[in-house]
Amino acid sequence: MQIPGYVDGLFLFREAKLLARHGHEFVVVACQRRGLPRFEVVGGIPVYRVPSFMVPRISYQIPNIFQLLSTIVNVTRKHHVDLLDFWGQIYLTSLPILVKDIVRLPMSVSIAGLPGVNWFYGSRIIDLVGLLHSFSLTILILTQANAIRSEYSSLTDFLTRFGAGGKTNTIGRAVDTTMFRQDAKKRMEKRKELSVDENEVVILFVGRLEVVKGIKYLIQAATELLREYKYLRFIFVGDGFLREEYEGKVADGQKVMFLGQRSDVNELMNASDIFVLPSLSEGCSAAILEASASSLPVVATRVGGSPEMVLDGRTGICVEPKNVIELTTALRRLIDSPSLRREMGRKGREFVERSFGSMMMTDQVEEYYLSLLRAR
Repeated sequence: MQIPGYVDGLFLFREAKLLARHGHEFVVVACQRRGLPRFEVVGGIPVYRVPSFMVPRISYQIPNIFQLLSTIVNVTRKHHVDLLDFWGQIYLTSLPILVKDIVRLPMSVSIAGLPGVNWFYGSRIIDLVGLLHSFSLTILILTQANAIRSEYSSLTDFLTRFGAGGKTNTIGRAVDTTMFRQDAKKRMEKRKELSVDENEVVILFVGRLEVVKGIKYLIQAATELLREYKYLRFIFVGDGFLREEYEGKVADGQKVMFLGQRSDVNELMNASDIFVLPSLSEGCSAAILEASASSLPVVATRVGGSPEMVLDGRTGICVEPKNVIELTTALRRLIDSPSLRREMGRKGREFVERSFGSMMMTDQVEEYYLSLLRAR
């Protein structure tokens, strides 16, 4: 987990804050990134960071394993920890689960996807390494875990084939519907700040500027649509090693804005009209849920958990990954119909309130953790 201001782990931080209201205490052990201290308390949550090395092209952190294990042991003793939840079996921060006899605590692993199996980065070499990881370390990690948290039901099916179905629980991500919501006054203020005209249609992307997010296909669609519509604006929020390359592919910088990392994503969604996520692979996207909570129609690819969060034809439109024609057609359909945008946005808001509301999801996570403790 990183800290607000950094995309990684932000939803986990919010989840921990919600559970803290129920009287639970959390402590975080994370990889240390440049500029972050080894220890700090954020929002009442102690955060310990372990020295690590960043693989820049894929934003992958490689921690000092020995310091990681030592830190986990010391933290569990100092804070009288009752259970450990390792986030993401694809990260080496989950390796200490293989030596669980040292800490002798219930251990959970939370999974968003299986690289090379149902999640693909878009690079043959990286996806091959991911496949080898899934059929080696992932299997060992799943075997050692006392319980597994899967982010979406189709992933749970894959985990069942891996022999982990008996201890797998499907629990998605929660969305704060009080933070992400429509507000007409704030919408006008943010659009004015961005120099966006009242009649412009704003299409928003939020995510890492990396291969896996399928941005090059969105830029191709944007180039085509900007030739057709004079009242269109594309906004990209996020950062990554491909940002400079993507910016270089855009002819009209005034109609395509790259805003970098932002702390006002909720306000930017409120100021937008359509949300798009053209990923090659995806887990349970917090951005999709936040967009729907903001009453935005969503255009997303049929990958990972996205089809379970975008009700095709009702709360948004699902398209095939890498298919520029489908992506362009879906966006054009929404650009041309304000009434369709409003209807899908309304249904999207209702859907996330019903299925991904923060209190309901918090209760599910709490029961999941308590069941682990009862089974000790």
